[in-house]
Amino acid sequence: MRCSLLLACACAVFPACGLFRSAPELPSLDQVRIAREEQDPQWQRLRAAYDALLLDPLRGWSEVEEMASRAPGDARLAAMIQDLRVEQQGEEAVRAQAQSRYEEDPSAMNAWLLARRTVEKPRRLELVEQALELQPGHQQAQVMRLALRARAGDLEVLDELIRLLRRHPGLAEGWRLLGEFAPLYARPDLALRAAETEPWSPYASQRTSTIALAEALLAGGKPEQALQALSELEVDDDAVAVVRAAAHAAAGRPERAQVILSQVIVRDPGNAIAHFNLGLLYRDYLPDDALAEQHLQAYLDQSDLPTEQDLLRRMQAEYWLMQYRGFPAADPPVQP
Repeated sequence: MRCSLLLACACAVFPACGLFRSAPELPSLDQVRIAREEQDPQWQRLRAAYDALLLDPLRGWSEVEEMASRAPGDARLAAMIQDLRVEQQGEEAVRAQAQSRYEEDPSAMNAWLLARRTVEKPRRLELVEQALELQPGHQQAQVMRLALRARAGDLEVLDELIRLLRRHPGLAEGWRLLGEFAPLYARPDLALRAAETEPWSPYASQRTSTIALAEALLAGGKPEQALQALSELEVDDDAVAVVRAAAHAAAGRPERAQVILSQVIVRDPGNAIAHFNLGLLYRDYLPDDALAEQHLQAYLDQSDLPTEQDLLRRMQAEYWLMQYRGFPAADPPVQP
């Protein structure tokens, strides 16, 4: 079976694709809209904090800290402040601060904030469990626990995530997690539903939301709709171009996809995803083993994505290169 060009083919990491066809229904987009409106004061607070720092990166911090002191339970504001501190001070300094605050006050919020900066997964899960023991209704901690369980291969996560979203239709973090993991469970329909709720963040780029929607449409077998979604974005935006090329390939226009991806590589020779997708194009759509091997090797040489985000692509590239080079190979990676 031919692999999807997009996203290195969204193969299932877990061994039971389609297991959740009887999962409960997601909340409707109207329910999401109502929940979002109810949360409007919180989102406006985030916007105000972001704008304060944008207008005055130095003095704006005092205003933002004051906002946080008036809303001590606002997990999104606390997370945004932590992330901006990382940009300003670096990961190690912010991790040390989170550790110190947790030791001084081992509250649910501080346990969750420390978990966000903790690298070791067992320790992250331990901190999240403590946060939920102290505050069972901490929604962001619930989402983090589900994310950690999903990465460990827990097959019940998708079902539980949908139930969580039914209880909390305005849980932006839950929708984002659904968009990330639904393709891994062979559920592009759920990924599309998640993309349709974007954008959540009041300072998020419309570009990012549009790309996510186009990816979800493409994964769901709707390449022409994906192209339509991308039509208002810049033609020479490399991230947009990679998705646009995937849509043209899926719509039966591999030559057009080849031109687009080649242009991306001319602009950015180190674009690993463009090399990977061009390798797939030459492997499956425009058969040329030499060029497929060249671009798949370029992808392996240049990809700097974390292994956790790039595992499927890397598995496929390594397996196909073994085939091209005549090495014996075990069973191939899971196909969609």
